[in-house]
Amino acid sequence: MQCLPDAKFILSVDCDDALDPDYVRKLVDVLHDDESLVLAHGTLKLFGVPIYHYRQHSASIMSSHTGDRVLEMHRRLLEFHSKGIARTGGLTAFVNRLLMPSLREGLRSGDWKRSAPLLKTLLTTAPWQMAAALGAHYGRRLRSRLGFKP
Repeated sequence: MQCLPDAKFILSVDCDDALDPDYVRKLVDVLHDDESLVLAHGTLKLFGVPIYHYRQHSASIMSSHTGDRVLEMHRRLLEFHSKGIARTGGLTAFVNRLLMPSLREGLRSGDWKRSAPLLKTLLTTAPWQMAAALGAHYGRRLRSRLGFKP
């Protein structure tokens, strides 16, 4: 597994998967062509015979690209794959870029319904990253209000 902090896409491949040579290019082309999409996938084949084609149902977390759905997808990725994200060195970048802006906004607006699940996941899976991000953000604001120069 490899994760680059500035990567735009995630590709999940198991050890027994084989990809067609143009598989990744086709998925990326589809995602670039329609920025409203949040998921692209192929067809599972057993020895070259299609046996399963994934169809997104409307109740799935990935069927909508609203801000709340995307945030929930990122929260679940962290909840269920934090060790893999951490092993690749991307936990801090993942938390700072994908989760902290929503947490800060929820805390600022008092939206506890939205903030509580995210806060719980961050406290259990990435407490140091969350503390560092909040400390840096609110520390800058406090120094500014007290008149300290950066």
